[in-house]
Amino acid sequence: MNNANRFLMENKIMLTQEQQSFYETNGYLVMPLFTPAEARHLCDHYMRLREQGSYPGDLVGIAVDLTSEDPLRRYPRMIQMHEWDETSLRWLLDARLKECLTAWLGREPYAVQTMLYFKPPSARGQALHQDNLYLKVQPGTCMAAWLALDPCDEENGCMRVVPGSHAWPIRQSPRSVYSMPPKNRESICTSATICGSMTACRK
Repeated sequence: MNNANRFLMENKIMLTQEQQSFYETNGYLVMPLFTPAEARHLCDHYMRLREQGSYPGDLVGIAVDLTSEDPLRRYPRMIQMHEWDETSLRWLLDARLKECLTAWLGREPYAVQTMLYFKPPSARGQALHQDNLYLKVQPGTCMAAWLALDPCDEENGCMRVVPGSHAWPIRQSPRSVYSMPPKNRESICTSATICGSMTACRK
């Protein structure tokens, strides 16, 4: 029995009233869906892929160069890996994600995108943003499921969100105080929630 089936047998996914209320207020929810061993496996898998060369959808205009001083040239973003990588397709369609989102949304979601960001030492990370500024989903929204493959915190750039920003208008350049979900957990938010993963700044 694989981890997904074991999880579903042992955990009937039903959002509690507290979880639903938290999401409605904050625009995101943290769910412990994947094991540390699974995260490590995915991390090793994507590191091997990245070191093997370039792939469709790699960050436009940035060629892989493992000798470059720019971390984004050594490890550019990967996107839509499920179109050519079986491991990515299995993760995208994992029953735990499907059941969690179905319980949340009240209907089965469409799985449309995979994306992976590398953040080696000195990498800049992702600035605060709203996905729907770019996706322009109407009249509903998209849901993003974010998984940290390495332990992450304020120092090395964990996921950060602006609580309640899912109810705000779409902004060109969001700025605000943010909170951080715990490390090694699945964070699910809407495409209107302001989120990012910049490393901590020190003065």
